[in-house]
Amino acid sequence: MITFAPGEAKTARVTMRNPTGKAFDYDGFVYMGTNLAVVSQVSFSLAPSEEKIVSFPVTMPSQAGTYPVYIGVFSGEQNIALYQATEDVVIQSPIYIEEGGIGNFGYFIDAFGYRNDQVGVWAKVKCTQQFSVYMSATIYLTPPSGPEQQVYQGSYTVPFDMPVGQKTISFLAWLPTALKWFGFPTGTAYTNVPYRLMVKLLSATQTITSKEFAGKTSIPA
Repeated sequence: MITFAPGEAKTARVTMRNPTGKAFDYDGFVYMGTNLAVVSQVSFSLAPSEEKIVSFPVTMPSQAGTYPVYIGVFSGEQNIALYQATEDVVIQSPIYIEEGGIGNFGYFIDAFGYRNDQVGVWAKVKCTQQFSVYMSATIYLTPPSGPEQQVYQGSYTVPFDMPVGQKTISFLAWLPTALKWFGFPTGTAYTNVPYRLMVKLLSATQTITSKEFAGKTSIPA
């Protein structure tokens, strides 16, 4: 697979050959995606038995994803051939999460004597253009006995300014419900607790990108 940025301008070069003994005029098309969206069209001519490289200017799709690439050739109204390229094209989001995880849990006792559990959430993010994003997280833990439990879902309310390049962002997640209600009674320390983390980066109105991670954490007594 070949990776490009959204909207990136490239040139596809295709070797065309006329195997007949007669000259023909042709129309060549580059399609991308399973819906065969036309991304480039070039007219060219070939003399009898002539072979030459035809260049197709292509602007990459704006949506991230994997796109199969096809080359279609017509002469007049006749469909001569449709070929699929040997490699798909991957359009990478201009902002994406490379790594992420949570730290070990901690807690503090509030003025009313209640335990408040907390954990740091982090993500290493790479950008090809500047962004201002919000970060949200959903955390699942698997207790010693019982099924996986969602213990946190929330976001950091201050946006992160993301420069071009790589940056690690993080926030401290305060659990609204104590871990003892999710199968982790207080008074016992827990190690190697399996967790699953879903990190999302959001604009003011929609999710830009997301990624899931898994690992192990610990919970103090």
